[in-house]
Amino acid sequence: MLVGVLALALTGCAKDTTSASPSVAEMPGPMPTSVVVASITTCGDVFANTAIAPIEGTTYATCEPSKPGDQLRSVTATYRVTGDPKAVEAELVNRLGMTPLVFRCCGWEPENPMAAQYTTADGYSVVVSMASGETVERDWSKIAFTVNAQLYLESP
Repeated sequence: MLVGVLALALTGCAKDTTSASPSVAEMPGPMPTSVVVASITTCGDVFANTAIAPIEGTTYATCEPSKPGDQLRSVTATYRVTGDPKAVEAELVNRLGMTPLVFRCCGWEPENPMAAQYTTADGYSVVVSMASGETVERDWSKIAFTVNAQLYLESP
């Protein structure tokens, strides 16, 4: 299955948006780097926990930490595309530099999956992407797309 890679790597376990920990956006006053770093080390809504503004037409779904043995520690937040997929793709292309989606074999994915890379103010690398699961469908209104944000917690 192809996975939409809006990759923002955060460590921790999958949580929903009802967790007791406040997001960076909910904290009052200026946010020192230590608060932002502390917020990004657990799984959650990567957009809410970094300076990347949310992507309109998406809804936070889950977050998965990297697996033991992965080359770099990261967390990946997954967002369901709930709005117009073409508008979400356009925002990702125009704002974050993702390459347009192309149909390959069995689904839709960015032409270059690593093109949409962003560095946070704290120096964390985030890779953002959009894709579909396996499908032969060409009508985007009938396809379930996801956006993934993988936040890397370590440098290579």
